[in-house]
Amino acid sequence: MLFRITKVGVAKAVNLEDYVSAMPAYEGVLSDKEIVAVLSWIKSEWPAEIRARHDQINQQAQQRAP
Repeated sequence: MLFRITKVGVAKAVNLEDYVSAMPAYEGVLSDKEIVAVLSWIKSEWPAEIRARHDQINQQAQQRAP
């Protein structure tokens, strides 16, 4: 979800056409690889327990994905 929000913006990411956000979309500005690199750096700055919880959430979401 963080990748999608960063790439296409909040409104498109959550399908809310009228949602207004100050966060820009980076599609066409950063490549997918660059977006992943930025998000990875941000995550590396999180406390260890938050990173572990985020990893757990991602793993659970991947297991539920079709």
